[in-house]
Amino acid sequence: MRPVMGKKQRAILYAGLWMVLIFAFSAFSGDESSLQSGRVVALVLSIVRGLFGENTAVALERAGLAFFIRKAAHFTEYAVLGFLVARALFLNGIRPWMPAILICAAYACLDEFHQSFVPGRSMQLRDVCIDSSGAIVGVLLFLAVCALKRADTSASAREQVRER
Repeated sequence: MRPVMGKKQRAILYAGLWMVLIFAFSAFSGDESSLQSGRVVALVLSIVRGLFGENTAVALERAGLAFFIRKAAHFTEYAVLGFLVARALFLNGIRPWMPAILICAAYACLDEFHQSFVPGRSMQLRDVCIDSSGAIVGVLLFLAVCALKRADTSASAREQVRER
């Protein structure tokens, strides 16, 4: 029995679902978004306090840990998107590196534009740059995985030839 959806279609679906998730996060108001980030910051600070003490936790907080965590979230969500879009393009016969980066960068622009309509949020060029950088890393990670698979396949093929 054939699956309802093939590998190519599932890859497109996963990238699309990730885009929907990014859109949903962007729809949170500034207060809701700050509350989410605050929870992550509190968790990180409690771990730091346990490992390194109160002084280190206070220093991290003063150094802008909340800002770093917010921007790291942007970078990470777009790194995942870059990987998923590159995979979807690759499986559909398209050389993925440039189209995937362009798709993700365009989506980052749309995402920031969307945020300009959300209360307490704003459109930030810096976030587009961070998002696009994350997407580039995700695409490069996908290409590295492909290269490792090719190298492994080539090594297996050479091994089989030697055995004959």
